[in-house]
Amino acid sequence: MRRSLWLLLLPIWLLPLRAQQPRLQMNLPGLAARASQVSDVTLDGTVLKLGLAFLNHGEGGLNAEDRAMLSKLKGIYVKSFEFDHAPRLTDPALAGIRKQLRAPGWTRIATVRTTGRDRDHQNTEVYVSTANDGSILGMAILCREPYELTVVNIVGAITPHELTQLGGNLGIPKLQTKNP
Repeated sequence: MRRSLWLLLLPIWLLPLRAQQPRLQMNLPGLAARASQVSDVTLDGTVLKLGLAFLNHGEGGLNAEDRAMLSKLKGIYVKSFEFDHAPRLTDPALAGIRKQLRAPGWTRIATVRTTGRDRDHQNTEVYVSTANDGSILGMAILCREPYELTVVNIVGAITPHELTQLGGNLGIPKLQTKNP
C-alpha cells in the first residue's frame, strides 16, 4: 500500500520541477509540410562548448563579455519556417508552445508589433523562465511575419540585454531595442 501511495504522489512532487523547465518541446505539427524552407538548429551540451571554442579563436574572435555570456548557456534551439504563401499562423499551430509558455515560471516580458504593408507586418514575443528565487533559467522568442515563423528557445542564464547581443547569430532573430 505504501509503495502504491508513493508511486501516486511522485508525479505531484515532480510537477514543480517540470513547471520550471526552460527547455521547450518545439513540436509544430503540420508547419513543416506547408513550409518552403525549414531550419532547425540544435546547439546543446558538447556542441555548444565546441562552437564556443571555435568562436574564441582566430581573427574576429569573441570579446570577454560575449564569451562569458555564451559560457552560461546550456542550449540554443531554433526552428524557423518560411512560406511561399502567407499561411494563417493561428494559435492552433502554436498551441503546444503557448501552453508551455503559460506554465508557472514563464513570463512574457515583451511584445513588439509592427504593421505596414503585407510583407512588413511582424509580431515578436519574448518570454523568460525564472526559478523560485528569481534567477533566469532561460528565454523563448516567438517571431511571426506574414511569410515566416521563428521559435527560439535559449536554456541557461541570459539577460534581455545579452539576448539582443546574441540576436542575428545562431539563427536567433535580431531584436532591435530603442535607447532612451
